[in-house]
Amino acid sequence: MKRKSLTALLAAAVMAFAMVPCRAAADYDPKDADRDGDVDIMDVIFINRCLIGTHYVTDVSILDANENLIVDSLDSRCIMNYLVDLTYHVEFIDIVAEMEANAS
Repeated sequence: MKRKSLTALLAAAVMAFAMVPCRAAADYDPKDADRDGDVDIMDVIFINRCLIGTHYVTDVSILDANENLIVDSLDSRCIMNYLVDLTYHVEFIDIVAEMEANAS
């Protein structure tokens, strides 16, 4: 009797979990690095932690906020620019990257 009750409880739990909606990767904004549904300063912190090695992810493509196929500090800047309501332009990021390269 106890085994049937546990089996029924487990089956109900599995069915309830299956009914919970989940979001596909395509549903997230590319700037939502931590995939919590909001683009905020926590996404910048998440990317920076991954870049310095204190946090690890299995899919690094979620960190590519500017979608240039390179995960670097420019992804954090892309989100910061977005947060202060600046329009993100690839040309602007290229200029900044060039200035940083020349400064080194």
